[in-house]
Formats: sequence, structure tokens, C-alpha cells
Amino acid sequence: MSKTHNKTLLYVGLLSIAFLPACDFFKSDDKKASAKPDTHVSKDDKDKGQVLLTIKGEPVVREKDFQQYFETFLETNPRIKQIMHLMPDAKKGIFMSMTTEEVLLAWLKENGIDKSEGFKNELDKAMKVVERNLRVQLAAKNFEEKHPVKVDEKDVKKHYEENKHVPGIMIAPGGTKAEGVEFDNKDKAEDFLKEVKNEKDFKKFAESKKLTVKDFGMVNDMRHDVKEDLRKKILDIDRTPTKKMFEVDKKFWVVFAEKKEDAKHHPYDAVKDQIKERVRIDKTTTMFKDEVDKLKKDYDVKENEEYFDKKNEEDKKDVSKHLEDDENGAVKTEPKKA
Repeated sequence: MSKTHNKTLLYVGLLSIAFLPACDFFKSDDKKASAKPDTHVSKDDKDKGQVLLTIKGEPVVREKDFQQYFETFLETNPRIKQIMHLMPDAKKGIFMSMTTEEVLLAWLKENGIDKSEGFKNELDKAMKVVERNLRVQLAAKNFEEKHPVKVDEKDVKKHYEENKHVPGIMIAPGGTKAEGVEFDNKDKAEDFLKEVKNEKDFKKFAESKKLTVKDFGMVNDMRHDVKEDLRKKILDIDRTPTKKMFEVDKKFWVVFAEKKEDAKHHPYDAVKDQIKERVRIDKTTTMFKDEVDKLKKDYDVKENEEYFDKKNEEDKKDVSKHLEDDENGAVKTEPKKA
């Protein structure tokens, strides 16, 4: 693993500590440290496997502890989980992250900071936030299990057909390859169209007339740098190659449409698993909204939206006042003209 990977894992590991549930490996032993690792361990400790980390001679992390840490780490860092196969020595990097955390916890205990009122108050506040977040996550998990959504083949195929323009399904957008010359005068545009009609090389002929050729490249619905009206007219061309004149915003374009290309897409079978998951997420989101709306009625939930509307108006007034004060301050500090 590169140094960059190690640093990333360490950083994410340190950040994730606040979100990990309480585990055995966060606890420290009250026994006095000995010069060598304690070989007299209980049966439960032996069941945890080989000792992986000692601090001052005391076993702190065993195989089972680390495996629990590792699995939780991946669950709370799904992006890293997706690329684990690209980092064969990632486990060692994550273990180093865990070591750093355990050293910090040992330092905390040795210095008695964990016994101070300030630390206890901060920990209590943080744990309340963490506990609430975990309760909400578990509530959502159980709610989803009680309200399962069904995704069948028809749903997946429908999403595939309706979203062929979306990156991930679409490989290349296709469109019409075109170039053109712009004129201010309609007569000049018509004259040029007649002259270029039978020419094989549109650009070469136009440049021989000292005209500027605009290369549009592949024009499609995603090409917002091409004026909308002109884009639509180019895309409406049904046969290529062809040369046509269009009026757009009181300008006259002579356009050479060289060829049309269909959009290219991933085969359905290559992306159906990803689409199925996307559809499942969409259906789950809809399910949550619908079912929670029902619960709001059942639980007689009343949301005080007026409070926020009033606060919003007050905030707008405060912003206006600040802007006005800033403008007045700028006027007062403006130097007098000689």
C-alpha cells in the first residue's frame, strides 16, 4: 500500500471512531502492566484468537477484536469497502489505524483525562448525539425490513429504457456532426449555399471565400454551447450528408451536416444489477415518504411551519439591514474629491 493509502485509511479511521458502536477493544484493562504479554488468559480471551496488539505488555487487541473492528469499519465506510479488492494489504493499514486509536485511548486513561468532569460532559453530549443517530439508523433499517419493496425485471428494463441518456447507461451521446458559416445578410447566405451545394469539402471552400467556419463537432441535446434554436434545427435534419440554411436570432447559418450517429449504450445485461439497486433505492425512498406521511396522520403530527416562515422573514430583514449598513459605511469612508 502506498503512503497515500495509509494516510487516507488512518484519517478515515480516526474520523470513524465516533461512529463505531462500543466494542470490547475500546476497553482498557485495569491490571498493572507487566514486562511481557500476559500468557495466563481466560478461555474467552483464548477464543478471540492470537494477540495482535499489546500496550505495556498487556494484550489489547486479538484476532476477533480486529475482525469486528474491520467489519464495522467497512460498514461505516462503504466507499472504501467498494475498492478493498484494489488494496490487497489494506487490512494492515486499517490495523495501523486501530493501533493509533488504542494508543490514544491508553494515553487518555494514563493521564486521567477520562476521569475529569470536562471530558465526561463532552463524552456524554457526544454519546447522546451518537446514540440518537444510531437509533434513527436502526429504526430506518427495521422500518425498511417491515416494508420491503419489490423490484422485478419489468421495473429494471423500464428504468434502462427511460434513462438511456444518463451516464452509466449511455457510453456516447451520438448526434449530428456539423459545421457552419454565419451571415448577417440572408441574400449572402443563400448565394453561398448555392455555391457550396455541390462542393465536397465544405470547410476548404468556405475558407477559400475568406469565411470563418464554425466546427460544431457532434451536436446533441447535451450541447448547450450551441444555441438552442440552431441545435434543434441541426438535430431535425433527417438525412446526411446535406447542406441547409437556417435563420436563428436574425442571423443566417449555412450548415453542413456531415453524418448522424446513434447514441451508444451499455448492453442491458452488463448494467442490470446496478440498475436494479438504483430502482430499489428509488422505490425505498418513495416507500419511506409515503409510509411516514401515513404515520404523521396516525400520530397526529403537527409541524409548526409558521415558526420557520417567521424566522425566514426576520433573517431576510437582518440581511437587508447588514447590506444597508455596509453601503452606508462605504459611503462614509469614501474620500472627498479635491
